[in-house]
Amino acid sequence: MDRKDIERLQEIDDRSKSNLKRIDKLEPKVEDIHNLTIAVKEIATETKLMREDMNKIDKRVIAIEEKPSKRIEQMIGYILSALICGLIGFALAKLGLK
Repeated sequence: MDRKDIERLQEIDDRSKSNLKRIDKLEPKVEDIHNLTIAVKEIATETKLMREDMNKIDKRVIAIEEKPSKRIEQMIGYILSALICGLIGFALAKLGLK
């Protein structure tokens, strides 16, 4: 081996040591990013479940809110039916039918 080869080998060795130090510094950061990714995935799953629960609650609230209006509509229907029957009965009574 000549002097150039030895210098080149030393440069490669120095670069290798430098790269190892950089990798050692990056490993904890990569682990942190991995943990963060897992946490974001869990948050996304929880958010999805909460959204599904909120949709169910929303449907139940809408059904509860619609109940009184359905009853009022039903009562109006009964009142109109009674009025129409009364008018028909009155008209038939005027015509002489009893």
